[in-house]
Amino acid sequence: MRQRVVVLTLLTLGLSCFAGTCRKASAPPLAPAEDRAPAPTEVPAESFPSAADRLGSGEPAAADATPDGALATVYFAFDRYDIDEENRRVLRENADRLRRDENLPILVEGHCDERGTIKYNLALGERRAEAVRQYLASLGVDASRIRIVSYGEERPAALGENEEVWSKNRRAEFKPEP
Repeated sequence: MRQRVVVLTLLTLGLSCFAGTCRKASAPPLAPAEDRAPAPTEVPAESFPSAADRLGSGEPAAADATPDGALATVYFAFDRYDIDEENRRVLRENADRLRRDENLPILVEGHCDERGTIKYNLALGERRAEAVRQYLASLGVDASRIRIVSYGEERPAALGENEEVWSKNRRAEFKPEP
């Protein structure tokens, strides 16, 4: 009787161990907690490639205003929402266009790459859009004309899983409001 209990116990433990190894493992999210608030990572600016370097590598650089008068998109470093020098130049050009057409309401869309949790990326996208709105306001654009929205990782500009693709998705885009 006692031997039967030991055998059944060992058999039960063996089956539960085997069943535990058959489950599909999921990758842990980058953010350790879903409530983690995005904060700029302290990385020296010189560690990021310049706009000229990014153009040569296939990575997007902050673009000049398009010929049709559309506002240029700005791009961000990984896990960052601060406005770097190249983006300041682009945003000054966008601000000039917005000051010329004072009746043009716009939407600034904040976007992220796919890394991180959905909640984290929505918060980071919002911080990117808000940083753009605040910078434009500091340049004399009426902030009440600028509405912001975050799409997080939900509307990628490019698909794939490498730095070239991810760098195209970390952006703030401008859309005219109806």
